Amino acid sequence: MQYQKYELKQPKPLLREMLDKDFESEHHRKFRANRSLRDVEPEVNLFLKDLSGMQVEDRTVSRKAHGQIRRGQVITTYGPGALIDLPRHSAIVGGLDTWPKTSDLEEIVEPRLARKLQIMTGVAAPKLFAPPPDSNDPRETAIGIGAWRFPEWFVVQEAGGSEERERSRRLVHRKELDDKGRFDGRPGRGNALRAGLPEGTR
Repeated sequence: MQYQKYELKQPKPLLREMLDKDFESEHHRKFRANRSLRDVEPEVNLFLKDLSGMQVEDRTVSRKAHGQIRRGQVITTYGPGALIDLPRHSAIVGGLDTWPKTSDLEEIVEPRLARKLQIMTGVAAPKLFAPPPDSNDPRETAIGIGAWRFPEWFVVQEAGGSEERERSRRLVHRKELDDKGRFDGRPGRGNALRAGLPEGTR
């Protein structure tokens, strides 16, 4: 039996791609399969706040959120405390306190895992919930998880400073930077100073 269309020339493959249009019958159409988790795994919205708790307003990915990650990434690569690069900001993914209330989440019924967690944590009958997926319906209220904009302070890379000055560079708050991440803090000078961003951040 041939599963993929690239294995042999004959017979026709059992599995088809989502964009295939040539089917012998409607029955064969049922064997379409996605090749990537990006096609089948729900996205989770990220809503950005600054460290004072104020909502950041410039949302660029969509009108609803500052960014999105796949559901599986919430419990692996980009779990609570992870540093993530969003389209216009870098941020730290928030903890469970930034999730929606449990009544808005999908409960996962997995007795064996629940028993294991009960033994490990001492919590009686723990309940498991999946990260909140984006509904993709513009009529519904968007839900997601919180993230904290980080960093708030940047090291200034002085232009033409002395050797002693370069060893002790200034810290400036993000509000003192322009839209391009540049800083000019010297009165009467038009030469801008560039903020040195940590690697992997914007």
